[in-house]
Amino acid sequence: MPRVAVENEATGERRWLYAHESVPLLQAAENVARLFGVAKEDAPRFVLRSEGVTLRDQSALRTALRLALNNSTYNNHSTSITNHGGECPDEEHPTVVSFCESPVLLAVEMLVCLQSESLSQEQLQLQSRNSVPDSDRVAAVFALHVLIKDPEFFEAFVVARPGLSTLQHLIQTAPPASQLLAYSLHALQTLLDFHDSTHCRKFDNPETFIHTLMRIIESQPVSAASAVLSKLLASSELDTLSDCNAFDHALAFMRTSSPSFSNVLVKRLQQTRDCTLQVTTLSLVNAFLHRSIQSSPKPGPPHSSSSSAQFWSKLFRPVLVAVIQHQPFMNDPASEELKRLLLEFQRLVVKEWSKLKRLPVLPDSPQLVELWTACMSQLDGAVGEVSSSFKWRQIGFETERPHKEVSRVGQFGLDMMTVFVEQQKETFLRFLHDQSVKPAEKRCPFSRACVEVIDILADYFEITSGYTTTTSLQPLLLEFEAIFSTTLVLFFRLWVDMEAQTSNASDDIGRVAATTRFHFKLCMTSCSRVNSFDQLMEFEREMLSTPYNTIRDRQLKELSNEDELMSRQPVRDLREKLYKQNYEFIKEQRIASLLRGAWFPVVKEKGPVKNLYRFYRLSPHRKVLHYGEYRSEGFPKPVMAPVDLAALPHKIDLGHATDVLAGHASPIFKGKRNAGLPAHLCFSLASTSSSSSPSSRGGGASTAAAESMADFVCRSRVELAEWSDALRMLLDRGIGTQETAALILQLTDLEVKTALLAVTGDAIEVPGVVPDVPEAPPPGVPFYYGLAGSEEGLSGLQRLVGELSGLTVEEEEEEE
Repeated sequence: MPRVAVENEATGERRWLYAHESVPLLQAAENVARLFGVAKEDAPRFVLRSEGVTLRDQSALRTALRLALNNSTYNNHSTSITNHGGECPDEEHPTVVSFCESPVLLAVEMLVCLQSESLSQEQLQLQSRNSVPDSDRVAAVFALHVLIKDPEFFEAFVVARPGLSTLQHLIQTAPPASQLLAYSLHALQTLLDFHDSTHCRKFDNPETFIHTLMRIIESQPVSAASAVLSKLLASSELDTLSDCNAFDHALAFMRTSSPSFSNVLVKRLQQTRDCTLQVTTLSLVNAFLHRSIQSSPKPGPPHSSSSSAQFWSKLFRPVLVAVIQHQPFMNDPASEELKRLLLEFQRLVVKEWSKLKRLPVLPDSPQLVELWTACMSQLDGAVGEVSSSFKWRQIGFETERPHKEVSRVGQFGLDMMTVFVEQQKETFLRFLHDQSVKPAEKRCPFSRACVEVIDILADYFEITSGYTTTTSLQPLLLEFEAIFSTTLVLFFRLWVDMEAQTSNASDDIGRVAATTRFHFKLCMTSCSRVNSFDQLMEFEREMLSTPYNTIRDRQLKELSNEDELMSRQPVRDLREKLYKQNYEFIKEQRIASLLRGAWFPVVKEKGPVKNLYRFYRLSPHRKVLHYGEYRSEGFPKPVMAPVDLAALPHKIDLGHATDVLAGHASPIFKGKRNAGLPAHLCFSLASTSSSSSPSSRGGGASTAAAESMADFVCRSRVELAEWSDALRMLLDRGIGTQETAALILQLTDLEVKTALLAVTGDAIEVPGVVPDVPEAPPPGVPFYYGLAGSEEGLSGLQRLVGELSGLTVEEEEEEE
């Protein structure tokens, strides 16, 4: 008789059972229960399942048995499910039929147990005999974080019944620092990790619940609470329940109920001896920053959704600089996770600044008022009465239209200028005094100098494109204001040393900017070799103490190998455009590798599985990753034999994935037997940035680990770059490998040089700066387009001139 492997889902025990399609379903379940030692009175609680689906009728049983027999190594006739079975030690045979307690029954019992906590005091007194002891409720909610992963249990507990709102109420009413609170948060985190966010609509009063989570985080570092809040911040489904979204609720809580919430997070990041606590806190900070960047960047008060990105960035950058300088990064999962989150913070900061740089400055912009107020407060009576016709030129602008002069750098540039005026008072006053005693043609234009310096820094740190390719920590990026001030002071000094003049502004400003750019890159390269603790000091020393003659000699030597044309503004704009195109091109190339599919060895917590391989392949709509497991005996060369998408039985929903963890941060290395695997070739697709296991007291951060959805051990660095960066780009996580970053830069350099061949070949002069675009004509003024020199163009021009001068074309013709 052919046999079918049946597994007890609770214990993992396997048994061989003889199969026959004619046996009734209930009798088959009772026979299996008897075989696994289940008492007769408890047998009705158990069901048979096939591939996670409960067998509800005889037809489903027959289908499951046939599928089991087809996958079995025994090809015989059908037999009966009886209790004549034995142990099944051979794990090579697939298990299609499983045995477990009914998920629906468990969901109903779980709901009854948890809802007793949500009864009123009067109801509890009336039902005191039937109320559930607190210890039983703690045990139930502890089991919930495992049961909630089961799709059938989830369907019965959350979709068909008010399980989510019950769990929410349990979190809101549980005593602080209790086991009940910790296990409830952990269960809710698991629910949000394993199921899509559409069920967030079932939350009752999300505003109150978010405030509860923030109070919990503020009072104790519970990592599950931070993970749940991060998920809710990223969810768009919660926005439909009220007038404002979860992010606005959180900001309102910080503004009214707890202004010190952000300061609590700062203090936890400063605890450099607790790397796990830093991981938990920084993941929440990144969630706030990511959501605030998604909001429209409009002027607004502090803590509003429009300006919160600047608030979070400015508040946490100095703290994270200290973390980078003092944290000893080891080859352990916690350190790898912290480094990954720091890189994520850098990426988000660059993305935020890139949006601000592209945001235009309006003539009545509040940022202009803020800059003018800062200048006047620093001057403090040093100037007399300011004339409206000479207002902005008095503080270093070239015209009385400051919004036009800073158009290249947008609101980001305006913010940096304001910070410089406020923080570098002596330098700013000395600059204005020195310029006031010079002839007009030798004065350095303050606004143009700031714009050029911001362009230099934005190009270097990839703020211009908004796509950062760096895979290393950059503490100087997080100290941008100090870097900007130092570079601007160098620009002022070089303007004097190079005897630049405004009478030939385009050329002279371009020359000074090119020299500043050259020396800046040289100093950044030099200080990157020193310890991160001394990088800023080394940068300032190199920038300001090097004589101009030395800078000039170095630049002349460098220019013999590099064309000065590459530093001009139109070329940099071309480079930015080509960089974005190449980023998308490489993204499509990397994703194409996933669409073709590849073989990877199977690695489990107990170590690599011998001769077992998985073939992964991305679906055409790029939302699901399919895979199947195969033995090497069936494939003499498994890495050479692709498998059709329809033949891959298992699926991974990429909508549930949140990150790609590489190296020692990968969950692969949780198992001690995997320590010998090459960490530089391993990565995992994770379902959450951090996972927690509740402590006995309900507080404290737990081990920094991630719930792995798929583990990959690549054969080469090329394969690692293709697959890991493809998944990162699909998840909007940027780039994680040097290979992909270098490839994008190489393609960009090649295309820029190719595009310039036509320009330099025809001896066309590329201007140093982009010419100003004239303002549009006032509303109501007729505007005509026509071919130059044509009759239509000339007559249209005559008509326009005639109308503006109060004359008609007919009157002019009569006079002629």
